[in-house]
Amino acid sequence: MSLVLSDTVARVAQYKEQNGIQWQVGLDTQGVFGSYFNARSVPTLIIIDDEGFFRWAHVGVWFPDSIEAILSHLDK
Repeated sequence: MSLVLSDTVARVAQYKEQNGIQWQVGLDTQGVFGSYFNARSVPTLIIIDDEGFFRWAHVGVWFPDSIEAILSHLDK
């Protein structure tokens, strides 16, 4: 989720492509999501499962290997 209120779909798509991001990224142009999860820093990673349940949050930079490890742990 991009918390930058001025972000656009095109800007997020370009960022995803440049950084090899393969998961869904949404836009929070009204600040609702950021307020709900108290996300104040970029980057903040919030994982929501397929059923819409909050599963994990992390503030700060992460690397693909770390994210994959967390995802595999959450799958169990």
